[in-house]
Amino acid sequence: MALTRATTRSRRRRKVSRQSDRKSCGPSKAATAPAWLTEEERAKYRALWQRGLHGACNYYRATPLVPPRAGDPGAEAVQMPEHLCTIPVPTRVLWGADDFALLPGLLDGLEAWIPRLAIRRIAGASHWLVHEQPERVTAELAQFLQEKL
Repeated sequence: MALTRATTRSRRRRKVSRQSDRKSCGPSKAATAPAWLTEEERAKYRALWQRGLHGACNYYRATPLVPPRAGDPGAEAVQMPEHLCTIPVPTRVLWGADDFALLPGLLDGLEAWIPRLAIRRIAGASHWLVHEQPERVTAELAQFLQEKL
């Protein structure tokens, strides 16, 4: 039986919704949901995800920056002119010190590509920094913008 795009999309949405209910918010399967992830917040995420994740998924599909595999050097083979890799404007990075998805080693060497870089490592924050410490994020952004105006 042939499936229409709408049927396939509907099945994927239900699957994503069921999977998001079962997934933990950290590296451990036994982890409990963080305090910020209320039922109201979960509902917002589900509503957005049910519209489709095509844009986000297509970003990852299109990027040549993939980990190396046997017979495929991945990102190591990507050659780009240096001027396309440099960010000349003032840049502030807010980094959750407890991020389990993006490890702190990813910050190493950024200053070579972003000469006007300021990194703020936020203690007690994870990948979901903007939800966990919204006041801190707002204050950091306000301070950064005031300094640069």
